[in-house]
Amino acid sequence: MSKKTKILSALACGLLLSSSLSFTSVQAATIKTNSTSNKIINRAVINDEIYSTYCKLEEEACRDMYQYLHKNEETPTVTGLRDVLVKNNHVSRTVANNIAYSLFSLGTECSRGLFPESFELGISVIQSNKHEGEYTVIGYDKRDPNAKYCVYAVLTSEDVKCIREYVSPKGSIDKQELAEYMISNGVVSDYDSAYNIADAVYCCDFEYFDIDANLLVLSNIELNDCFIARLPR
Repeated sequence: MSKKTKILSALACGLLLSSSLSFTSVQAATIKTNSTSNKIINRAVINDEIYSTYCKLEEEACRDMYQYLHKNEETPTVTGLRDVLVKNNHVSRTVANNIAYSLFSLGTECSRGLFPESFELGISVIQSNKHEGEYTVIGYDKRDPNAKYCVYAVLTSEDVKCIREYVSPKGSIDKQELAEYMISNGVVSDYDSAYNIADAVYCCDFEYFDIDANLLVLSNIELNDCFIARLPR
């Protein structure tokens, strides 16, 4: 089936990139928690879905989480991650209680990195107005620390694989070249959308998204810049 860009409403502030994906059936991702596989519920991309910044975690917090989740001799747990955040004064216990599961799930999902969404400036933990108590992360933008985001596009798992195959062998990304690559491979049909998505890919470690799942492209409502994010959980 050939891919065709589907435009959402202006309120949705976004587009769907594949004719195989409807905006009411985002593909579920599989996570592992304490050696038990759990299925994230299929989640709809809703027209008026807005993501708000819940808190910021600095680089030091990300290093501490990476050390605990990936360099720890003991099996990491959600509770253990929460305690790391509280003990090192990264967030309050209340905030840690709210975000620990989401950070554990996201932080252990990719085999080669903690949060590929961000290079090294820390992360923003964000939550959807449609899914209370569920969080995801995005690269921190110091220009707008309390940013809100709308869904600009959804990359299917096939789109993610296609982009990853372009990004992985390269030391650096040429955004114009990537935009043209996405158009030629049927990821998206128009150049402006392709370039905005390429800009989002440029701002993260996209090659580390070694997962068979959809990714969100979120747009900063005030600045219009795009960022890559995984589905909240």
